[in-house]
Amino acid sequence: MGWTEIALVATTALGVFNLLFTYRLNKRNILVGTLTKDRTQWIEGMRDDISNLNGLIFLFLSNHKNSKEVSEENLQDIARHISSIRLRISPRQSYSLNVDKEVDDLLVELQALIYLSDITEKSLELIVDKTLVINTKGQDLINVQWTIIKRETR
Repeated sequence: MGWTEIALVATTALGVFNLLFTYRLNKRNILVGTLTKDRTQWIEGMRDDISNLNGLIFLFLSNHKNSKEVSEENLQDIARHISSIRLRISPRQSYSLNVDKEVDDLLVELQALIYLSDITEKSLELIVDKTLVINTKGQDLINVQWTIIKRETR
């Protein structure tokens, strides 16, 4: 076997190795791209739900202070956004730094406070406090997802 045959075998082996390596790398990049896209959509959805919930809570507080009456539509919108956030974090499935569970518990407490038949000044203060904590913890959840995206795309 001469140098020509050795060079031909080596070139073929390198070509096959390069093909397999490129295939594996592309497969990984497609997976990372899909996961990153899904996480980005999750983050955008979570931000929308939290900001919409904030607006609805503000409207609830404003209506309650002005007329002591709150529209059924406002209550339904609040309930819908609370449910949406709870479904996004799936707290029964896994906990990321236990923040998921904390947010879930806060959302349940917030919903219970909003549906009280006799809302007092104290319960209004609790609604504001819980909403602020939900904002902070929600931002923590979003930051965890951004950290994962950064790590995945390296």
